[in-house]
Amino acid sequence: ITVLFGVIRSLLNFGDFSSHAIFSNLAWLTLSLVFASLLLSIRETILLAVIYLGIIYLLSIFVADIDVDVLVVSFGYIGVFSALLVITMWQRNVNEQARQEKIHFQVSHDHLTGLLNRALFHDRLAQALARMDRTETSGCILYLDLDDFKHVNDEFSHEVGDHVLKVIAERIKRCIRKMDTGARFSGDEFVVLLENVNGPRNA
Repeated sequence: ITVLFGVIRSLLNFGDFSSHAIFSNLAWLTLSLVFASLLLSIRETILLAVIYLGIIYLLSIFVADIDVDVLVVSFGYIGVFSALLVITMWQRNVNEQARQEKIHFQVSHDHLTGLLNRALFHDRLAQALARMDRTETSGCILYLDLDDFKHVNDEFSHEVGDHVLKVIAERIKRCIRKMDTGARFSGDEFVVLLENVNGPRNA
């Protein structure tokens, strides 16, 4: 719509070939394209807007009878819209990156405790086994099951049960090293992968 508005405005003044009218029409087209780019984030449109900016700049240099006030106001509007375009696209990139990271975290982690889920744990285990085979080291897996956890939910509510699971997850995170991996397999089942550990006693 903004591009169309700029084109219509240019066509209405088509008979006027003065440098002032040409500059004004190009400025409006540029503003329209930049504003459209801001809304749509279309790379081709942004490139076209940059080309128009270059044309306007050349006109301002080689055409002597352009009104100075029109030049200042036009470049002021162009600067404002260009800044808005850059800020908007930067913010969209930041938001998109944050959205992708959130999706990746939700897919690979347990939503309640923040520990790895079963799928990502299996992937980490496969990588760890490959490293152990290559470096001729050993490790172990700890399986932690909460006995009678169902009674906690039944007697104290699921909210209390969720709080207990979060506390246990935090304790697991504090106990293991950065190189180790903690995961929640199901409701009350936790698993820890320890690398570079020799024997059950060290584990």
